[in-house]
Amino acid sequence: MSDYKSAGLYVHLPFCKSRCSYCDYCSVTDTSVITEYFLSLYNEIQMRSDKTILIDTLYIGGGTPSFIEIRFIEELVQKVKRSFITDIKEFVIEVNPDSLTEEKCVLYNNLGINRVSMGIQSLDNKILGNVKRIHTAEEALESYLLASKYFENINVDFILGLPGETAESVSNNLSFIRQYKPDHISYYIYDNSHDTLLKRMIDAKLVSMPDEDLISDWLDEIYLFLEQQGYERYEISCWAKNGKSCLHNKKYWQNLSYLGIGASAGGHLKNLRYVNTDSVKAYIESFLNGEYCYSVYSENSQDQEFIESIFMGLRLLQGVDLSHLKEIFGNKYDSTIYEFLNKLRPYLIVNNNCLKLTENGLNFSNFVFEKILEIGDNLYGHTE
Repeated sequence: MSDYKSAGLYVHLPFCKSRCSYCDYCSVTDTSVITEYFLSLYNEIQMRSDKTILIDTLYIGGGTPSFIEIRFIEELVQKVKRSFITDIKEFVIEVNPDSLTEEKCVLYNNLGINRVSMGIQSLDNKILGNVKRIHTAEEALESYLLASKYFENINVDFILGLPGETAESVSNNLSFIRQYKPDHISYYIYDNSHDTLLKRMIDAKLVSMPDEDLISDWLDEIYLFLEQQGYERYEISCWAKNGKSCLHNKKYWQNLSYLGIGASAGGHLKNLRYVNTDSVKAYIESFLNGEYCYSVYSENSQDQEFIESIFMGLRLLQGVDLSHLKEIFGNKYDSTIYEFLNKLRPYLIVNNNCLKLTENGLNFSNFVFEKILEIGDNLYGHTE
């Protein structure tokens, strides 16, 4: 079960100037409802207000939060501080190169934001155009240098395997990392399993994708490069320097406590897990009237909490601390750990009393996670 004394807070702002073709997040381009949406957000914050919860990480994601006028962000922060006890050690905002300005950097600093997560995705203009990004590689570099003047902790997002990817485009991304040394790198592989505009274009053979064997080779090159550059890989897709891993995201992976505010945002408190509706329209209508609107609401059993602790924790390279697991759940699940190891032997290992993915397991992590849920369902019933 998660610790209820301190928690992270995630706030989802779904607004974007335009929608990227690979995006499957809750995002909209209708700016006419921004004011109503924020009124709904404020209502939800008030509805979830709890002076027994200490908020120690705050993450504003989207969408494109840097697209939003700063006055909304300022009022949002004030509402949070009035509704919870706050001692915010990490305050993150997601930004895109096309909407970050010097004025916003100054104001973000004044609000206490101390970490910026920048969606660059690629430094190849052809790739950016192919997936409907509205910034250029040149603007991305300019925006990164601007952010570097104001923030000492910057994450940069890249996506491998978008249409138009070549050895040269990968090399350009790595050259940027070598030269500018961001504190944190998130390097994702494009996932074609979600219903997006890009997937529909691929299925209709309107765009061609890079060869999977090439993607595998480039991935090996990226992993080796980041290691040589002194980055520590601490999660399947994340690397950090100087200990600057994302504190907020670790709460998800360690199955700790967090609140989610906004459309599609999820929370986990004790054994309660919820996800708000991903319809911005339904979110506004419900929370303007002071009513919750969930797509998921579950009071987990101990079995479910155990499986989720394994499922989430294996994303971390250090794995799941079995001693900590026994402190929470006792010895009841020793046989389940053995079952996982027995059925997923090439993919899982126990090392220093931590259950973790092997190198092979990291390469086939989605398969491993599916199998863990499947084994959990067979042992304990539905665990998702």
